[in-house]
Amino acid sequence: MNVDSQTDKALKELESVLPATLKPAIASFRGLYENKLWYELTVAVWAFFNEPQGAPFLPQTFVNFVCLWEKKTSPLAFVRFAILAARQLSNDQARQLMQSIVERYKGNSSPDILPVYVLSRVEEAHFSLLAGSVKDCQAAMDECKPIIDGLLGVDPSVHATYNRVASELAKATSDFGQYYRSSLLFLACSEDAVDAERAHDMIVAALLATDVYNFGELMMQDKLLSTLKGTDHEFLVGLLFAFNVGSFTEVMKYSDKVNKHPILGKMAAFLDGKLRLMAVVDGVFQWLKQGRVIPLTAVAEMAKCQSEEVEMLLLEAFAIVILRGTINQIDGTVTVSWVQPRVLASNQLGDLKGSFIAWRQRVQQTMSFINEVAPDTVLPVM
Repeated sequence: MNVDSQTDKALKELESVLPATLKPAIASFRGLYENKLWYELTVAVWAFFNEPQGAPFLPQTFVNFVCLWEKKTSPLAFVRFAILAARQLSNDQARQLMQSIVERYKGNSSPDILPVYVLSRVEEAHFSLLAGSVKDCQAAMDECKPIIDGLLGVDPSVHATYNRVASELAKATSDFGQYYRSSLLFLACSEDAVDAERAHDMIVAALLATDVYNFGELMMQDKLLSTLKGTDHEFLVGLLFAFNVGSFTEVMKYSDKVNKHPILGKMAAFLDGKLRLMAVVDGVFQWLKQGRVIPLTAVAEMAKCQSEEVEMLLLEAFAIVILRGTINQIDGTVTVSWVQPRVLASNQLGDLKGSFIAWRQRVQQTMSFINEVAPDTVLPVM
């Protein structure tokens, strides 16, 4: 069986421009196409699309060849081919190509097609952002969010692409909190997220986000953070861990590098305020083994601030829900009922162990006292 004239022409044109090392792929394509081995053809073309030498020829391969047997491969594979081809074009051309792909699936609410539509629409949004159209990118992401939230059991690459573009949009708009959250989700879906640039951006976003006071998920990303080792931004890892425990001493070690950083250097006042809040959270955590009622003077020492600033600092902590409690102005104390859960350093785990031991001793003392005054009231402590 011979290939049709259109396909034959497309393959001959492609073969004529390919380097000698890639020409054998055309013979493979021809044989698989002739025998209608569509799955095997998809695999072979995917391998070709991932060859670095073949990158300049991907748009031609996609438009002149892959589109001829679009219906014979899966929609997801077809869109993936389109995305790789689009990356070899200018931003405007890539956007136009992805728009044509989006139109193929627009309005189709089939469970099999919705993920494909989201993937193509989000990649279109990506190229819109690269072309400078933040508004169009935002509109596409807003459209896709409720769709992807309702999808179950879809290919992880769909979620990865959505979260990658969401993080790119957040970075373009300086939305530090959204960038941090989207990047964490991207990390959970794809190994492509592990690189030094993202490690740098995520630490900066974590430190500057107004709604992020828990760095635990980022601190556990050893593979990501290790990409900064040996770079000019390696200090950011130490800075992150210092902020996590609210250590003024440790943070001061990095003050010169922070001041020279193009973004952090401009946010010194905000970072100082955030460090005070983190210091209060850590100080309260350590104090809780003594009790829940803390003198305001002790809080001032934790935050290294003036006594008249303590109440406003605590009210801010209550407002952003990293602490819960009540302030007693008459007694000059604060009663803490809850501290935001977070990842603990080894020394903090030791403090937690000490708190449990102290709590157990108090319970034993109370039980012993009750047994002495009313031996028949409770069972003996084991």
